[in-house]
Amino acid sequence: MCWFCILPGAAFTVTAGPSLEPDEQAVLGDTVSADIEIIYDVSSMSEYITAYTDLGSASWDAVIIEDGREMPLGSRSGRYLTVTGFELYNPGSSVTKLQVHLEGVVPDYLAGSGVAEVLSLGHIAGDGSTILDSVSKNITIIDLAEVDAMRTETENDLFRFEEEINAAYRAGTDTSAAEEVAADVRDLIEASREMDIQSAYTALSKAQILLTAEWTTLTDSVTQDYFLDAREMIAAIEPAIAEYENAGGVDEQGILIVLSYRDNAEMLLVLAEEKKTSGDDAGAQQYAEDAYKKADEAMVYLADMYTEAGLTLRGYTPGVTSSRSSLDVTSVPATQTLSLPDFMDSGGEDGFGGIDVGGTITFFQVIIDGFWSFADIIQNVSEAFSGIGN
Repeated sequence: MCWFCILPGAAFTVTAGPSLEPDEQAVLGDTVSADIEIIYDVSSMSEYITAYTDLGSASWDAVIIEDGREMPLGSRSGRYLTVTGFELYNPGSSVTKLQVHLEGVVPDYLAGSGVAEVLSLGHIAGDGSTILDSVSKNITIIDLAEVDAMRTETENDLFRFEEEINAAYRAGTDTSAAEEVAADVRDLIEASREMDIQSAYTALSKAQILLTAEWTTLTDSVTQDYFLDAREMIAAIEPAIAEYENAGGVDEQGILIVLSYRDNAEMLLVLAEEKKTSGDDAGAQQYAEDAYKKADEAMVYLADMYTEAGLTLRGYTPGVTSSRSSLDVTSVPATQTLSLPDFMDSGGEDGFGGIDVGGTITFFQVIIDGFWSFADIIQNVSEAFSGIGN
C-alpha cells in the first residue's frame, strides 16, 4: 500500500491529435477512428494510463516509443484500454511516447444522445484515483430524428428555392440550370425516405450542397441582370434628351428634372456596386433595382415631354418598369428614407411632374457610405425651383 506518493508536475504532453475520422459528426452505424500521440512521464510503476470510448466493437492499437524505439502493445478490444505502469515505466529513457489508434462503430444505443465520447485518455497517479492529466474528443451523432429534421429543412429550402426560380424566370433570367438542380434535389429528398440512416444522411447532405451552390449561382445571375437593366436604362437617357433637343424640344426646366432623376439613378447604381463588392447580394439587388426604377422614371417624364412637344420617344413605352423582384438572399433592414420637396403634378399650371429625389436612399446611408453629397442634391433642387420663376 502506498502511504506517500510523489505526484509529477506534468503528466503528459499531447504531440498529435486527438484526431477523428470523420472529424465532426457521424451517423448511427458509422465506423469512427481516432488517433493520438503523447509524450508522458511516469515516476513509478504504480502510475498508469487509461483510455475509454463510447463506440461499440472497439479495437485499440497502442505503441510505446522509448527514445525512438517502438514497442507495440498489440491489439486490444473493448471500451476500455489500460496501459500499466510496468509497460510505461522506463527510468533510463529520456523521451517516452505513447501512440494510440482506435476504431469502433457508433452504436444504436447512442440514438438521441446527440454526442459520443470517441476517445478519453487519462494519466492516473500511483494512488489509483488522482487524475494527473486528461484529454478527450467528442463527435456529434446523427440519428433518425436528426435525419427527419434534416429532410424537413431541405424540403423547406427547396420550396423557397423554387419560388426564387419562378421569380427569376418571370424577370427574364435563364433558370434552366437551377430547374435541373431543383429536380435533382427533389429526387434525393424522395429517395432518402426509403434509405437507412447512413444513406439518407448522405443523400440529404448532397442535396443541401447542391442547393447552396446553385442558389448562389442563381442569385449572382439575377443580380447581374439587375445591373445590366439599370446600366442600359441610364445610358438611354442622354441620347433621348439629345434627340428631344435636336427635334426642337424647348423644355429646359424639364430636362433639368430628367437629369436629376438620372443623377439619382447613377448614385443608386454606385451604391449597388459597393454592396456587391462587400458581398451583400440582397443590398446590391435592391439598389440596382432602385437605380433602374429611378432611370425609368426619368424616361417616363421625358416621354411626357416628347408628347407635349408633338414628338415620339422611339424604342420606349412610357410607364413600363422592370418586372424583376429581388431574390430573398438575406433580410435587408428597413431604414428611414430621406424626403425632399416634390414638384407639382404635370397637369398643374407650371407644367412640372413629381420628382422624388430621395428615392430609396436613407440619410444615414448617405452619410456613412459617402457616395453622394446632400448639398449637391439640394443645389439641384434649388436650380430647378429657380427655373420656375424664369
